[in-house]
Amino acid sequence: MKKDEPNVDLIQYIYIAVLALVLILIFTFLTKINIKHSKPIAVKTLDQRLEKLPSSALRLSDEAKVIFAEQIENPEWIHFSWFKSGAIRFAIHIPESQLSRHDLYLRYIPKYEENHWIRQDNPYFIQFKHQITGDQSCISTQYKDEQNYWIIEFIPSKEDCGLFSLL
Repeated sequence: MKKDEPNVDLIQYIYIAVLALVLILIFTFLTKINIKHSKPIAVKTLDQRLEKLPSSALRLSDEAKVIFAEQIENPEWIHFSWFKSGAIRFAIHIPESQLSRHDLYLRYIPKYEENHWIRQDNPYFIQFKHQITGDQSCISTQYKDEQNYWIIEFIPSKEDCGLFSLL
């Protein structure tokens, strides 16, 4: 090797070191960014949320309002999410301290039956199917933050009910 020729191995090591340094800087920068998953819509009322969503969300929330009117006015948590097909899911989280099992079975399940919902056989959760629209509703429980919650879902007819409940 001549004195004027650059050392190829040394140049490759310098490139690798610079690349490693850049990757470390990028990783450090990304870990300092706070990314919030499933960020809720900034507006507060259900009606304001529905203005930004498709008409199926309005239909599902109307069905939920017929049965759970008091619970929707002041819920612990309301969530809209999408299936891969683009269909929307409407879910309500209600603490068992706010809605007892007794009230659920005596007040709300009969409301389903009064409003054209048929109870379906399901060993994992309470499931209903609407006689006219074919929409589904599931009621299950989830333990979170040292408290039991009712998860009440309203799902369009083309999707499977309870997938969210089993997570």
